[in-house]
Amino acid sequence: MLSDEGETEINLYPNPTNGKIKVSFTLQKDENVWFNLYDSQGKNLQLSDYEGKKGRNVVEFDLQHYPTRAYFIDLQYNQKREIRKVMKVN
Repeated sequence: MLSDEGETEINLYPNPTNGKIKVSFTLQKDENVWFNLYDSQGKNLQLSDYEGKKGRNVVEFDLQHYPTRAYFIDLQYNQKREIRKVMKVN
């Protein structure tokens, strides 16, 4: 998504990953962002919140100890929800 009024740009890298993944996003204002990491069967693996600042933010997740498969990162902010897929490889 382009960074327009009320929208944010979200990137995951590296994707695929063999360990850590960074989630980069741009916010239009300071606000809380909630993250939910879950697997392809819908099992919640990690839930966290982040005090986002206006502008570019980067949050890191460590998938190193999780098995090889697809995972999803669910971001919730400003009454919106974005889901991104990440592949964990060996």
